Amino acid sequence: MYDLDLHTGKQLPLGRPLNKEQFMNKLICDDQAQAKPFLRWAGSKRSSIPKLADNSPESFNRYIEPFVGSAALFFHLSPKQSILSDLNPELINLYKQMKERPNELHSEFTRIPRDKETYYSIRSRLSGKLSDFDRAIFMLYLNRNCFNGLYRTNKAGLFNVPYASAGRGGYPSADDFISCSERLQSANVVCSDFQSLIKAEVRSGDFVYLDPPYIKSSGRIFSEYVKGHFAHQDMGRLSDTLRLIHDRGAYFLLSFIEDEIAHDLVKEWGAETYLVQRNISGFSSGRRKSSEIIIKNW
Repeated sequence: MYDLDLHTGKQLPLGRPLNKEQFMNKLICDDQAQAKPFLRWAGSKRSSIPKLADNSPESFNRYIEPFVGSAALFFHLSPKQSILSDLNPELINLYKQMKERPNELHSEFTRIPRDKETYYSIRSRLSGKLSDFDRAIFMLYLNRNCFNGLYRTNKAGLFNVPYASAGRGGYPSADDFISCSERLQSANVVCSDFQSLIKAEVRSGDFVYLDPPYIKSSGRIFSEYVKGHFAHQDMGRLSDTLRLIHDRGAYFLLSFIEDEIAHDLVKEWGAETYLVQRNISGFSSGRRKSSEIIIKNW
């Protein structure tokens, strides 16, 4: 058990399965979606779930999400088989611990004092030698109490997001954690580059939801950084990955910012634009509507 010591510190190609009865997953109604994301995450798709669900295939084999973030669509769809992945090892470790030890995680996480002094003590210790379980507790505590749900590190790879004095919201309940863990039992949780994962795993009938960190032709949207993070030079790899998914007879759905940088993707696949409210700065004055796009291959 963890013990905190604060005193010391669009058409599918040929090969698409046609018999829907063989598909393992069906979309579920909102009132059946008991689990909800346990993370605060900049760029989370919680507010866009109705739009994303309406644009998800009616049935599919496996669900694959290579930029998992808060996994809002995963928790809503509740697929029977899935692969969840991200390049952020701290995030992936947290999902693995949530899958296996939800009660302990909730108990230890919620008893840590929720104040500025404690926050910076925890932040300074995240870089130390910790068990996977303790590291998950620290990661979860920092996420739920940091500014705007950001995950950002400095050049040394150390988490450096400041404490949020307001707007953090309440913690999820123990039952919420258990519901998340139950949904995660269907998931293979891995730490991987998005393109490597798709090349290795995707096959006919799968559904791949991609929600990479948003970048613009002139910069970034959210200050989320992790070593090897998605950047401008990865747009070509993203385009190649979408073609690979399509060629293998799988479905894809891509969320992205409406921006010139996505012009080639829109030209190739088409897109639907919709408005979402984003809290860009973390303050009420920074709340504004922004245009996003969804691209799919059916």
